[in-house]
Amino acid sequence: MFIYEGKFNWGEWAQDETAVIILPSGPIRVGDTVWFLSQWTNGSPGLRVAEGVRPSLVGEGKEKVPSFHSAQQKIASLDDKGAWFSFDAGYEVTCNWTKATDILTVHMKGQEVDADLGEYKLLAVTNPHTHEWDAPLPPPQNAELQVRLPQPEPLLPRVLDPLPFPIGTIENLRHAVAYADQAGYLVNYAHELISKRFNQLDTNFHLRGEVIEERNAAIAEFRIEVKKLEESLTVEKAKVTDLTKRLDEARATYEAKLKEKVEEIKKDEDQIKKDQGHDIDDHKTIDRLAAQLEYERASEAEVQKNLDQTKTALAAAEASLATAGATIANLTTRVVSLEAELEVEKKDIDRLQKETKDKTDRISHLEKNNADLQSKLNGALQDVKNKQDQINAKDSTIRDQSTRIDNLTKESNAKSITINNLQSQINALQQQIRNLQATPVFKFKCNIKCQQPSNREIAVDLTNGGGAGTPVQCYSLVNNNNQIWDIYSVTGGNNFIIIKNTRNNYVLWSAGRNQKARCDPGKDTSDQAAQWELEGTTLDSINNNTVFKIRNVKYGMYLDLQQGNTSNYTPFLTWDGNNGLNQKFKISKH
Repeated sequence: MFIYEGKFNWGEWAQDETAVIILPSGPIRVGDTVWFLSQWTNGSPGLRVAEGVRPSLVGEGKEKVPSFHSAQQKIASLDDKGAWFSFDAGYEVTCNWTKATDILTVHMKGQEVDADLGEYKLLAVTNPHTHEWDAPLPPPQNAELQVRLPQPEPLLPRVLDPLPFPIGTIENLRHAVAYADQAGYLVNYAHELISKRFNQLDTNFHLRGEVIEERNAAIAEFRIEVKKLEESLTVEKAKVTDLTKRLDEARATYEAKLKEKVEEIKKDEDQIKKDQGHDIDDHKTIDRLAAQLEYERASEAEVQKNLDQTKTALAAAEASLATAGATIANLTTRVVSLEAELEVEKKDIDRLQKETKDKTDRISHLEKNNADLQSKLNGALQDVKNKQDQINAKDSTIRDQSTRIDNLTKESNAKSITINNLQSQINALQQQIRNLQATPVFKFKCNIKCQQPSNREIAVDLTNGGGAGTPVQCYSLVNNNNQIWDIYSVTGGNNFIIIKNTRNNYVLWSAGRNQKARCDPGKDTSDQAAQWELEGTTLDSINNNTVFKIRNVKYGMYLDLQQGNTSNYTPFLTWDGNNGLNQKFKISKH
């Protein structure tokens, strides 16, 4: 049966409808049946339909009216390159079949429209499935042949026990025919029973074939999904690499800037300490000058006191002189007597004037010294002011540096948050990668046979479904479900596997060095204790003749038959690797 599919466009009555042309009898042949199936988008007045449905369709414009026609092929031409044939589908349909492309080019002609329907591609080819119990017989021919007598020995054992033979030849023949009929009935019954059973088995076989095809299709989809996941994994790995690179660059840039800022701060702190040392010397000078100034001020006060006393004495002397002048004027008679006194007084006046002059010179000198000290004081005060300005500038610099340190601290905190966010993203991506890597993919079923020399084949066997104190043991190969294992691949290489028992889906795993191999339900396959590495082969190359070792990924221990003892019930351990046959295995695939 050949099925071709295309689109059906026919004026206003059919727009972009799916149409199917079926050749149910096989290749194109004159007189063979052809079917045309489609539907009308809107009913056509010229639509040719069955009489039983015509009243409800013709002229009423019903939507989605089915169109089915069965007709005979009319061959116009047929050769090695293709064929032309036509048929009546309510309208005249002409098909051009091209052998090279297996495409039908369809044209339909009617009163309303005469147009090409386009190319119809081969959708499916199906072969009717039948079984004949009897072999096909060739046509009979006339021939000469030699004949021989049948073998004298009976095919079936002769019955020698007494039988209820009837009396007379005819009765014996009648009974013989009855027995032959009964034997024929039994043969026919057996033939029908066997045929029925065979047909049932054949149906089941083909149903299983369809199931296998469906599973193969599902496997193909899974492989596509695995490929997509691998591509996504590659992209995610690239993202992780890029994020790690960006994180390293950001950390290096931040550390360089932080180091530069720390060096600047250290330089500023050293300068500040240096400046603070100068300030201490200046303060000592100021204190010394201030003490000297206080001393000079005290000396000036003492001189001022003496000057005040001298002025007082001078005032008293002037008063005495005035009195003496009055006395002279009044006592001219006493001039002579008093001249001596006057001389004495003049001497006193000269002495006092000299002292006054000395005091005046001293005052001038002190005033000059005071001016010098005031100038020095003003210079010192200016120096103090300058130093204070420098201190204020340093304080401003320190405040600026503190602000910069605060800003750098904030920037550092922000970058720390960014780094933490990037680390969280990296952790999430790494978790996704671990989840993807931990997803096992089924590969095959097999027996796992230890190569330790023995007079029989010994297999890895699940004890009582994984219970008791020896979960995995050595036992003679009996090929039951306890000895059949499902092999799954995991990401990380072509030789990393998960081993599950077929009977109950328990996971084989290692509990550590010199520990019995474990097989438990619900074991997390992402745990490396449940992951094994094939040494000496890969999943793609392994076959029933391959000798290999099985190493646990987490502990690095090898699956090991305890002390090479091939007796039944000997446990399997996980042990340090050696070159012994008790650590070497073969498989028998199922």
